[in-house]
Amino acid sequence: MTRRFRVAIAGCGKIAVRHVEACLLSPQVELVALVDPTLERASELAGKFGIDPGLFANLEKVLGNVDGVIIAAPNNFHRSLAIQCAAAGVHVLIEKPIAGSSEDSDAICAAHEKSGTVCAVGFVTRFRDNNRQMYQLIKSGYFGEVEEFAYQFGSRGGWAPLSAYNLDKHATGGGVVVVTGSHFLDRMLHWFGEPDDCGMWSDAQGGPEANALTCFRFQRGESSIFGSARFSKSVALAPRFVMRTSQGIVLLEDTPNARIQFSPAGSPVDLSVNLNEKNDNIFRAQIEDFATACLSGGPPAVSGREAARSVFLTEQLYERCHPLDEAPRSGRLEQRSVIHD
Repeated sequence: MTRRFRVAIAGCGKIAVRHVEACLLSPQVELVALVDPTLERASELAGKFGIDPGLFANLEKVLGNVDGVIIAAPNNFHRSLAIQCAAAGVHVLIEKPIAGSSEDSDAICAAHEKSGTVCAVGFVTRFRDNNRQMYQLIKSGYFGEVEEFAYQFGSRGGWAPLSAYNLDKHATGGGVVVVTGSHFLDRMLHWFGEPDDCGMWSDAQGGPEANALTCFRFQRGESSIFGSARFSKSVALAPRFVMRTSQGIVLLEDTPNARIQFSPAGSPVDLSVNLNEKNDNIFRAQIEDFATACLSGGPPAVSGREAARSVFLTEQLYERCHPLDEAPRSGRLEQRSVIHD
């Protein structure tokens, strides 16, 4: 890189704190502007870090002076902001999910493809060393044939953005599956590809769901992989991913420094797969990946088109959603009975 990559952040809520930290940590990036229709929020964010970027209520006023924009506004604003950037020839890194609907996702991607600008999406857990290594090991067949997996993540209250937009189904596109679960859905698609069938049970009752069970089937020739994922914003669930394969059991706690544990069949001893012990700031890794893609012409780690897959899958889940009290008990045989061929 011959110069620093100039960035503006559009949306100065809670998640913007992590993006400001990342920009300040990176010698490759220069944070030049904070944009929020509530200027006081932008001013408070700048004051928190003792910095003096330009503060603006309107994104249009900064587009001529930046290389890229981090869109950290509520989901229902992603489309208009991203297309505005594309029209000005400005690259974007959009907080996950890329948008609240497949229609909006497609419009964003098409606009940036037309303008030749990068559209990256902030599925930041992709940058964890353990998740990157899990992808490599699954794809290489290190664990044998995957037969079944289960994932869970839950907390009392969950993510609480400053604007409280997560309480508005129109603003988010959904409840816990979108706000919390989208990270795992993205990793699942990255690791296993698109499922051949899916199902969902939630407590939505017309609003954003706080609890949900999702089930998936991936057809692999004559055999299948069965998966399930539980998400909650009212119950604390130990965050973890467990996978059964033809050669044993794989466990990965959903935390930054967790090590992948592999217990081969017939062996009483867990074998830890080695990981890089260094825990870099994954938001810094993300912004530097974005800057490199924009300046080099290469692809970002998570492109808009790739991120759009999780939006489409989420829509399928909501279309096939049933009341939570009708959900099957956990277990592969019961999953077989509710996910139809």
